Amino acid sequence: MKIAGNHGKTARKKNRKAWDYATIVRKRNSGATLAEINHKIRRFDYDNPKDRNHSLRNALYRLRVNGGYTDAKTGTWVPVRLKYRVKPGTIKAARKAGLRSGRERQ
Repeated sequence: MKIAGNHGKTARKKNRKAWDYATIVRKRNSGATLAEINHKIRRFDYDNPKDRNHSLRNALYRLRVNGGYTDAKTGTWVPVRLKYRVKPGTIKAARKAGLRSGRERQ
C-alpha cells in the first residue's frame, strides 16, 4: 500500500491485538469489575489517562450489540448474553421510558 509523502516506501498496516473474549465473558458473568478484567487480560488503555477501561468498555458494548463473538481458534460463532450490572428495576424503568418516548414521536 503506497501512501502519499512516503517516498516510495510501502506502509504496513498496524496489527491489532486480539481480544480474549472468552475470558472477558467468563469474568464479567462472575461479577468482576472492569478494572479486574483489564488486570487479568492486560489491556489497559494507557493513551487515555482519564479512562483506562475505555477500550474494554467498547469491547463489552460490541459483545452486547452483536450478541456474541467469533472464536479465534475454531472460527465458530459463540452467542453471548452478558449480565447487567444494574438493578432489574432500573432496566425495566429505562425500557419503559424508551418505549414511551418512541410512542410520543410517532
